[in-house]
Amino acid sequence: MEFLFLNKPLITDWISSIGAIVGVPLIIWGIIKLFLKDKDKERKINALISIAKSQDQITLELKKQVEQLSKQTAEFAYQSNLMLESNQILEKQIELLANFLDQSKEIENKKTELEKLKRINKIKPYFVFRTSITKLLKVNMVFLNKGKNAHSVKIEQVDKSNVYFQESKSLSIVEKNKKFEMSFKYKDETSNKKDYSFNIVCQDIDKNILYQSVRFKDGKLVVDKPKIR
Repeated sequence: MEFLFLNKPLITDWISSIGAIVGVPLIIWGIIKLFLKDKDKERKINALISIAKSQDQITLELKKQVEQLSKQTAEFAYQSNLMLESNQILEKQIELLANFLDQSKEIENKKTELEKLKRINKIKPYFVFRTSITKLLKVNMVFLNKGKNAHSVKIEQVDKSNVYFQESKSLSIVEKNKKFEMSFKYKDETSNKKDYSFNIVCQDIDKNILYQSVRFKDGKLVVDKPKIR
């Protein structure tokens, strides 16, 4: 009797094979019973007994192999589930790390921006209005620098409708508690009570450009605090 085993059998094939093989010993033992009364058939009976025992051994081995295969299949499924869960956890960790890095970068940017604002606030010039003198249509204004040293100080005209600003030269430096003077002319006598505006523009020691808006509106002069440009 010849048995053909295919490479890499499926577990269902193993189970089907066992079902078929288990029946073989029963058939053989049935034949043995038929021949027990005939001593002339003793040789054949002995041969059949040997075949039956061999078949029993093959069946037992097949059962062991199927049981082992079942264990391996269960172990493979278990390991696969562990791998899947591990990958899911790793994916969450990567997501959390990415979010943490984004937040850390944003925090660092805000810290850098805050340090820059602190630095600017510490070294910025700050002009305040001191006095003004008006003669006919000409106005001379005096500002006092109460902040740190101001570099490249100049006037930037904003509203040209009512006044002429004389072209002023940029001052290289106006030190702390030093004066900065500027002048302009009204276009005519009817405009000497109308609104006007201009900016005082300068640089701090770090060469950040700052400006202060100066406005005359509704009979009041307003000087804004320095702003970064």
